[in-house]
Order: sequence, then structure tokens, then C-alpha cells
Amino acid sequence: MLIACAILAVLLLQYQYWRGEFGYFQLEELKSQVRRQEAINKRQEYINHALQADISDLKFGTSAIEEHARMDLGFIKPGETFVQVSVASSVVYDDEPSADTSVANEPIDEDTLTDDKPEN
Repeated sequence: MLIACAILAVLLLQYQYWRGEFGYFQLEELKSQVRRQEAINKRQEYINHALQADISDLKFGTSAIEEHARMDLGFIKPGETFVQVSVASSVVYDDEPSADTSVANEPIDEDTLTDDKPEN
């Protein structure tokens, strides 16, 4: 009877260790959440440092103000020329491919330009 009580106590303690309120699996989940939060905090610190540098530039320099005016508001100085570069594809594709694709891959010479074939 004493051995059965001891085994039952060990099983209950094992359950408490693995699945209990402050057990192993909950501890691992909390560690995972801490790692995720630390990664988020690190990214946010980088963003905060960039914003602090931007604020410092805006307070003490005019180049940052000019850069923001150019990028956000389209500011152009007198005497400057505005050039807009298109990122659209410069190749136009037909909806229908040509019937004879082998000719398009061959070099063109004078013989292929003349039509020496008799018509039926």
C-alpha cells in the first residue's frame, strides 16, 4: 500500500511538473513569447533610432526639410528640370502569337525578303 501511494505521488508530481500551472510546457511557451517580443523590440529600437536621427536633422539642418519637400510634396527648385522615369515595361506583347515562329528566330537576309514563290 505504501508503494502504491509513493507511485501515485510521483505520478502527480510528474503531471504537475509537465502539465501544471507553472510546468515545463508553459515555461517553454513563455520563453518563446519572450524571444518574439525581443525581436519586435529590436526592430522597433532600429526604427526609433532612425526617427531620432530624422528629428535631429529636421531641427538643426535644412537639407532634411528640403529632402522631405522633394520626396513627399514634389518640390522643384527654380531652374531645375523635372524628369519622371517610367517603370513600365517597354516591350509590347501581341495577344496572338505569329503563325510561323520559326521564321522569327532565323536571321533575315536578302533571299528571305524577296518573294520568289509562285502563287497557286
